[in-house]
Amino acid sequence: MRQYKGYWQNNVIHKDGRVDFCRGDVYEGDIVLDKRQGRGRYEYPDGRVYEGSWYNDYQQGQGRMEWSGGAYYDGQWKNDLRHGQGKMKYDGGSIYQGQWVNGYRDGYGKLVWPSGAFYDGQWKLDNREGQGKMRYADGGVYNGEWKNDVREGQGRFDWPDGDIYEGPFSDDVKSGEDGVYTTEDGLQYKGRYVDDKAAGIHTYTTKDGVIGRAWAVQNESGGWVWEKIDREGTTTCGPDQWLCRSGEGRCISKTWVCDGDKDCEDGSDEKQCSA
Repeated sequence: MRQYKGYWQNNVIHKDGRVDFCRGDVYEGDIVLDKRQGRGRYEYPDGRVYEGSWYNDYQQGQGRMEWSGGAYYDGQWKNDLRHGQGKMKYDGGSIYQGQWVNGYRDGYGKLVWPSGAFYDGQWKLDNREGQGKMRYADGGVYNGEWKNDVREGQGRFDWPDGDIYEGPFSDDVKSGEDGVYTTEDGLQYKGRYVDDKAAGIHTYTTKDGVIGRAWAVQNESGGWVWEKIDREGTTTCGPDQWLCRSGEGRCISKTWVCDGDKDCEDGSDEKQCSA
């Protein structure tokens, strides 16, 4: 049931006017042959207000929706859904500006949080997906691949203190072969990462090109530090081999590391492995 005040043509609502619906909705604006079309304002019972373009009874074209809590969307619409370019301010103060597809953040866009953190890159179905840059509230910066809203694939992370990690990520953490960690003083460590931690022996290179091997160990405060385990300039094992930490001078196949069997006398090949 509805109440209409305006013009009629051939026994249907036509031209501009006002429609009051029984559930409390109110539309005021252009109407063409009984359908909202042109410019109009629609007030919902829950406090939402849409003002903008309509076509064939749908919000379509440029328009703005405001929510009672202060959130709003200002941009393009299609079939009552955010679609195209638009800006959305959320209740918590976050602001997204970019592309939308059928009501979802999809394509290129930038989301800024009140803390100053932001994500600038590709989206898919409201999730960060594809190439993107994320600056965190503490100043850390990740630039690389994303999937299902987490870091996944190749990327680079810069810490505020100057340290850098470049290499593979999986499920939002450092994970995979040939990750390169560069300290603020220019030392580079290259090797495998498991569950966000360096695993096994890594090759290090100084700024002067000196090569050696190092092992990531946990210190008393719970942090991780690099411990050099052989003489600088010495390469003990081949590229497909792994050096036992104890200094016994034994090289084992990399495929034996974290395989459940202790192949080094000190068992170092089975330490710091993921559960």
